[in-house]
Amino acid sequence: MRGAIATGQLARLIDVPWRSSGSSASPTEDAQGAWETMFNLQGAIRGGANIILHSAGWQEGGLVASLEKLILDVEILRTIVESWQPIDMSADELAFDVIAGVEPGGHFFGEPHALERFETAFYDPIVAARVSFEQWVEDGELDARARANEVWKQRLNEYEQPPVDDAIVAELDDFVARRTAEGGAAPE
Repeated sequence: MRGAIATGQLARLIDVPWRSSGSSASPTEDAQGAWETMFNLQGAIRGGANIILHSAGWQEGGLVASLEKLILDVEILRTIVESWQPIDMSADELAFDVIAGVEPGGHFFGEPHALERFETAFYDPIVAARVSFEQWVEDGELDARARANEVWKQRLNEYEQPPVDDAIVAELDDFVARRTAEGGAAPE
């Protein structure tokens, strides 16, 4: 992480763009993979990388790709993006008037101000289990890897290809045919 931050400082000093990564050397979807990705991404972001490559799904230094790791890394990326959002310090968000209006021993959950924000006030993870231990056991004791496996399969199952203009498809097909005829690798 510190190396990426220093590299970013040097790149800005000599006014050149630089790239960084969020990859991991871990051979599997485990805690090592998570912390390496998290720290590498934090360094890249804090260092001001112009482009960040290999930030989702890479294992074993890029020798292996994993759909479970992809989902786990997307969770890390979403968390980082959320953590870098500015905090709204407006009078409406701070709601000092609402705070002043709640009596000692009262609560804010019945206040319209809280109810209006309850659904969107907190980061909503796609993988993390936010349940009690008992509920986790009842749900099948799935660890993060198993939950990520379910997520990518569900996303793949729900995927709907967006409409593509037939003219664009024809141009792409023509391009592939020309490149293949010129000695490019034939598509499989």
